[in-house]
Amino acid sequence: MTFAAYSDESGIFGHRYQSIALVSGLESELNVLRNALRDIIQDKNIIELKFTEIKGYSSPRASAARLFIQSALKDFASCRKIRIDILTWDTKDSRHNVPDRDDVANLEEMYYKLLKDVASRWNQTQWKFYPDTNSKVNWKEIRYFLNTSKLRQHKHRQHILINLLADEQLINFDEIQQLDSIHEPLIQLADLFAGLARFTGEMGMQCIRWLASYGNRNQLRMGAVIMKKDKDKAGRINEFRFQLVAELNQICKRCRMGVSLEEKKRLWTPKPNNPINFWNYEPQGDYDKAPVRVKQTA
Repeated sequence: MTFAAYSDESGIFGHRYQSIALVSGLESELNVLRNALRDIIQDKNIIELKFTEIKGYSSPRASAARLFIQSALKDFASCRKIRIDILTWDTKDSRHNVPDRDDVANLEEMYYKLLKDVASRWNQTQWKFYPDTNSKVNWKEIRYFLNTSKLRQHKHRQHILINLLADEQLINFDEIQQLDSIHEPLIQLADLFAGLARFTGEMGMQCIRWLASYGNRNQLRMGAVIMKKDKDKAGRINEFRFQLVAELNQICKRCRMGVSLEEKKRLWTPKPNNPINFWNYEPQGDYDKAPVRVKQTA
């Protein structure tokens, strides 16, 4: 029984907040989800869904994004057929605000943290991994470190014998293959969730203020139409994205998926074992520092 994971990133390397999203599950379940997402893409007559290209509420991409979220969360995640895990970090925090930070090496560390965590939450050792094409990342090195790591046991597991056996299990990523997102809807789904997580890191307070003014779904739609008349292009785009965040938040609440927007002023999952996990990385202590560039000696 092999599990698979598909990933994409947002904000790498030019934004304060940067995110990786991972869509994971049994290959058979992911195949069904892939076909559902592909049908949405074809029905909306778009080539590819990318968060950065969602710029209007009534556009085909915005409509596809809402359907992506509904399908992934309602039909799959809420039934625990898949997980969606999004790791976001702040380059201004104590871990990352260091001289000569090596952003590529840091991205690789974050991939390692996320992949190991997801494997442990599924309690599965056998994996295939399909990231979006990124020539800067050393996937062979990440695979090596993953394949010398043991599954981490989480507090919710109580069976002592199972835990003792699992402690001896090494993770095995037997395949890591980069894919072009244009051909893989599951990577496009990862791109969408990574983008939403990064966006709320940057604009969470503004999003909450906007939602406070336009409470229910009908008001949200009216507000997007009314407010856009007096806004510049960037302001209108942000409002369209606020609305997308609001609809995601509503679905998570209806499906009791434990996602919070208000408490941290950004998307956040207090109980990370839930099937959608917005994980906002926090430094673990003074020792927890991002890698720095190695200075070349003459």
